[in-house]
Amino acid sequence: MLLTDTHTHLYYETDVEKRTLLMERCLQNQVERLFLPNVDVASIAMIDDLVKAYPKNCFAMAGLHPCDVKLDYKTQLEVIFKSIAERNIYAIGEIGIDLHWDKSTLALQQDAFVQQIRWAKKLALPIVIHCREAFEEVFEILESEKDEMLRGIFHCFTGNGEQAKKALANDLRNTFREELGFEPTVRNIVEIFTVAIEVMMETIYTVSSAAEDPKNTERNGELES
Repeated sequence: MLLTDTHTHLYYETDVEKRTLLMERCLQNQVERLFLPNVDVASIAMIDDLVKAYPKNCFAMAGLHPCDVKLDYKTQLEVIFKSIAERNIYAIGEIGIDLHWDKSTLALQQDAFVQQIRWAKKLALPIVIHCREAFEEVFEILESEKDEMLRGIFHCFTGNGEQAKKALANDLRNTFREELGFEPTVRNIVEIFTVAIEVMMETIYTVSSAAEDPKNTERNGELES
């Protein structure tokens, strides 16, 4: 069975030997397609390096992570957009709105999100959405930008059943993970699995976010997909 990890930051592993072992584990467990979300300008080279090493297995995205939307975001977006013409890009991501860490940049995040959605529609690419404590803000933009070209995935969906169904109705799929790195409670795990059961199982995708959070003392599992 061919498995796909729709969202992994495995490229953050800078030790070549360790990264090779991680990739070997993926391939041994039939995880043969890994999609690599872009975070900022600095991560472009890291993504390209992993794609070059595993061209049949690793696939690049392009985008500015909402947590990296700062005062210089327009310059960052310009550099990222220019890089697309020189690379094989399979999605625009990860993009969206994150109000968990910094609510003061909401207006900047909204503008960056809109710009990148329009990139995706122009290039006929799906979007990969990062949404944390901002579902209503994200969906306000999605509804304003909705047309036949808008499609994609909610990365690590943690909303409720109604929100999941709303995403599906707008041709947006959901990925789920246990979220132990964010809210390590049994209640949260049960809630996430309850939402997963509420939506049609064939619409669910899984995600590892391998090596995503440098603040975590335990490495995220690379083989959850």
